[in-house]
Amino acid sequence: MHSSVLAINQASLSIKAAGGAGAGCTASFSGVGSINQVARMINRLILLDQVVWICYRQNVATVGNTGATWGVRYDQSPKALDASSSCYNRLNAFHVGNKMQYLRYWSFREPPFGPEASHFFFRGDPQHQTLAWIQDLVVSRDRIGLITAASGCGATRLFTHVAKSHGFDDCAAAVTITSGRRSSIQHVHGDLAKSMGITVRRDALPAVANAIEQLDKQSIRTVWLVDGLGKHSADAIVQASRICRSLTVIANITPRLHRLVIKSLGKRIAETTLDALTLSGTTAFVEHSMQAAGCRKKPFSSDAINSLHQQSGGRIRSIVRIAQCAIQLGAEQQAEQITGRQIEYAAESLRRSAA
Repeated sequence: MHSSVLAINQASLSIKAAGGAGAGCTASFSGVGSINQVARMINRLILLDQVVWICYRQNVATVGNTGATWGVRYDQSPKALDASSSCYNRLNAFHVGNKMQYLRYWSFREPPFGPEASHFFFRGDPQHQTLAWIQDLVVSRDRIGLITAASGCGATRLFTHVAKSHGFDDCAAAVTITSGRRSSIQHVHGDLAKSMGITVRRDALPAVANAIEQLDKQSIRTVWLVDGLGKHSADAIVQASRICRSLTVIANITPRLHRLVIKSLGKRIAETTLDALTLSGTTAFVEHSMQAAGCRKKPFSSDAINSLHQQSGGRIRSIVRIAQCAIQLGAEQQAEQITGRQIEYAAESLRRSAA
């Protein structure tokens, strides 16, 4: 675990980064009057490693995440206690205020990336192609379709978008989505029943089959999306497909697991891939994110976009994480634009914090 400790006593304040992206950084300050400088130093390290929590217990203030931890410690003298409490309060306010700081700096109306960003669905070329493939699959009443996508390429977000559909072309559909990461076939069928609003105590498949049959009588095709296919969910799909003739199942899977479950599904399945974004796709994704956040500036230089695509491999999840880290760093450094070097620095810091 990486660690940095701010040692506080009556005479001096010091911080040394022992690991992580800020490894080797050391700063010492005399007197409590320099506390803002210390706060800025710690905040820089916090930004580099994407700190997500802060706590304060038993004379130790700690900030960190799963990859890094910093501790603020002090001795038990009254003056030191007052100094450290002041330090923690200022550090906490500085860290919490940093979010608003970078939003104001880049003129964002809201965060452009990460879990707090607007949940828009980006339609790059890979997404367009996969959506068209899904529509053809449902309209042609195929039984099972499999989408192979590397982790972070946006398969879950695509399924979440498709789950909001009520039809494909002229084919009315009832779309439901469940996770494929379950420990038994019964759990998978139980999740399917629950997602369809069916309450059962034991074997869920007969009740599911009956509900699908009733929908078919109304000319409504049932589409079951399985997010993250595994061995048990693959077996559950085969069982459901055998008895539910008006059911289309579409699952996504990573390349690593593909060879482990493909035999369970049999030969009569349709397959496609959801590819990572190209450079033009990465550029369009970043621009769309900026517009959705209400940003009128262009925080990322063309060199930064090229570096972002190279560092992320065009995987949306990696683009989001690196770009978010970079815009926070850029605001803290008061940069006019994010450069390729800053993208590389952000990507490296994220790799180190995850190690």
